[in-house]
Amino acid sequence: MAAGGTVLLEFPNDVCPTKMFLLADKTRRTVKYLLALAGGVPCIRPVWAKDCLKQNRLLDYAEYLLPAGECSKTNKMIPWSPREPRTILSKLRIFLNGDSTFKQFWNPIITTSGAKLVSRLSYSVEAGNDCDLVLCQEGMTGDTLRRAQNLQLPCIEAEWAVQCLIKGEQLDRTGFVCM
Repeated sequence: MAAGGTVLLEFPNDVCPTKMFLLADKTRRTVKYLLALAGGVPCIRPVWAKDCLKQNRLLDYAEYLLPAGECSKTNKMIPWSPREPRTILSKLRIFLNGDSTFKQFWNPIITTSGAKLVSRLSYSVEAGNDCDLVLCQEGMTGDTLRRAQNLQLPCIEAEWAVQCLIKGEQLDRTGFVCM
C-alpha cells in the first residue's frame, strides 16, 4: 500500500493484533474472519483504509469496527471486544469429527484459539484420555462419535466454537451437544 501497509493474502501464524486488521464488508463465518476473532485482530470496514489514504494518516479504527458476529440464542449482533490471541479455547484438547473439508476449515481456527488439536481418540477409558471434547460436523454419526460417547467425551456442535469466538470467551456447552 502507498501509505506503508501490507496486504496479506493468508492469515499469518504469528498473529500481532496491535499491527493487524481484517478488512471485511460485513461480519462473516469464513476461516479468515473466525481466525481474526480467535487472534484478537480487529475486523473493520474497508472504507477505513480509504479514509486513512485520503487524510494521509492512520485513523482510529473504532468507528469502523464490525461486530464480532450474531448471537445464535438472541439473534443480536455482538460488538467486537479486545481479546488476547490464543486464549479463547486455551487449555482445551479438541478432536475434530468431520470430513476433510470440516477439518481443514477448523484446524487453524482451533489452534489460533489456543486449543490443542488431538489427532485420534483412545479406544478405551482405561487407556486414558488426552481429549476434552469432540467438535462435530453437523449431521456427523459413526464409529468416532460412538467411541467418543463411550469415552464419556462431550460431543459438541461446531456452532459452540463459533459462538465462543463471537463472544470472546468459552461458553457453556449446554445446547450445543450433538445427538
